[in-house]
Amino acid sequence: MSPPTWYDDGGEDEGSATKGHWSREEDEKLTRLVEQLGTQQWANVARSIPGRVGKQCRERYLSHLAPHIKKPRQFPWTDEEKRKIFELHGKLGNQWQHIAAQLPGRTENATKNYFNSQLRKIAKQAAKRKSDNDLMRKAARKLQRAAGAAPQPGKRAEPDASAEGDDAAAKRPRGA
Repeated sequence: MSPPTWYDDGGEDEGSATKGHWSREEDEKLTRLVEQLGTQQWANVARSIPGRVGKQCRERYLSHLAPHIKKPRQFPWTDEEKRKIFELHGKLGNQWQHIAAQLPGRTENATKNYFNSQLRKIAKQAAKRKSDNDLMRKAARKLQRAAGAAPQPGKRAEPDASAEGDDAAAKRPRGA
């Protein structure tokens, strides 16, 4: 039998870890253990939560349960935080750890999720505007054709080559 790994499904092996959602009971136990043991002994914390390893406990606590964390549903992003995220992303790129460090109470993951959701929203709005503009242009062309193809304002009407004869059209320089 192969040695257990962190992604095992929580079988009977002592070293296996549980994959998936945390229960309310696990969250409460984790919070109590961190209050007792602190945030430096994650392996010791994990020993008291069956099926969890130190890394899972650290990530769960620091990203979701720590009391200093501002959860976006409870504490919406302020205009200053929004401005700062985009400004710092312009300077630092996708270095979410450094960006989140400038936003007290915000986690790397929450900051990254906010930024990406705003990008998707902006892209969706731009696509809709482009689509709306394309539809308006097509409708305008149809109306022009129906109205006898009146020239658009600001554009010169092309001379009718057939009126001058084929020889005159051939001798005329292009664009004239």
